[in-house]
Amino acid sequence: MTNSMLFFSLFPLLLATLFLRNCQAACPRISTVEDFDVEVYASARWYVHEQAITPYTPISRAYCSFAEYTILESPTFWGHTIDVYNYAEDAEGNGTGDGYQEEDEISGFLCAYQNPDEPSKITVTPCFLPRLFGGPYWVVAYDEERGYSLVSGGQPRIETEFGCRNPTRRFNGSGLW
Repeated sequence: MTNSMLFFSLFPLLLATLFLRNCQAACPRISTVEDFDVEVYASARWYVHEQAITPYTPISRAYCSFAEYTILESPTFWGHTIDVYNYAEDAEGNGTGDGYQEEDEISGFLCAYQNPDEPSKITVTPCFLPRLFGGPYWVVAYDEERGYSLVSGGQPRIETEFGCRNPTRRFNGSGLW
């Protein structure tokens, strides 16, 4: 391979890297909860009080939303350690949860993996996919006694006049609950 061929094949990668670095540099880094205990977090149902609209949480399904988490006894084939069950209703009260119609069905289409080095940074993906394809679920504020949690779909990277936010038209790297 000639030097010019190498340059033109690597140049788009260099531009993309610089672009992504500059996009993320404008938004301050968010921190996540220290000393996060996922077993305590998963011990009760979490109700959504407000959320960002995304492809997987559309406005039409923003009623009576909740999530339940079950710590798995052993990791799945792909290394997932948490079963995730999300439930939401439409305005008429018709509910759906991760492909199931029954509210009490706590078996997931979604799974999660907790990063042992940063326990409040969790990766969520459909159970049939490897963790590599998961999206971020970062717990940025949490108080068990007061019963609240604030979760971000990863590092906000779009700067607006009101501050930084995550994309809204993507499955991974979007969302705020």
